[in-house]
Amino acid sequence: MLQGQCRARVERELETDRMYRVARVQLVPDCPIKSGEREKEMRRLLADRLGDWFAGQEHSLDQLNSLVQSSLPSGALCDIFSFALPLDCDFKQTLLEQPDVEKRIRQFVEYLQSKPPQSEQPRGRTFPPGFSHN
Repeated sequence: MLQGQCRARVERELETDRMYRVARVQLVPDCPIKSGEREKEMRRLLADRLGDWFAGQEHSLDQLNSLVQSSLPSGALCDIFSFALPLDCDFKQTLLEQPDVEKRIRQFVEYLQSKPPQSEQPRGRTFPPGFSHN
């Protein structure tokens, strides 16, 4: 299983005869939230807004609450939820490009506030989603 460790900006792709892409990259680490109180506030914002999107889905709400209360960094939480929800791909890309965790969470919450929550999950989708075998 592959798990990303850090955002990266591709500087250039390298020629290769391998079956996968190879590139020279610049690492773009997350800019974490500085204050513990601010961190708690951001997690509450995520939980409150996402709760509307998972209303009536008891298992999903339990998973949401478990993740929000876990030791996962807030940036990772935002990334997981933005991956899991059926959002516009351009917006997901915008989030992926944002290294500032507080700004990323605020953008995500504002986007969710501008869209009506779906009353049910799309057919065949579960939360949390399964991992890809790619």
